[in-house]
Amino acid sequence: MNIFPKAQFLILLSEDLFSHPQETMNKVFQFLELAAYLSEEYLP
Repeated sequence: MNIFPKAQFLILLSEDLFSHPQETMNKVFQFLELAAYLSEEYLP
């Protein structure tokens, strides 16, 4: 990664999103430095 540092990438697996949606979304929010959003339901 000569142009973008590795710290600017978040690699996720769709399997993780489908099997553990809240945990996966928490990783996304943390990566983006956003407050966690707790949802009653995440739909694939």
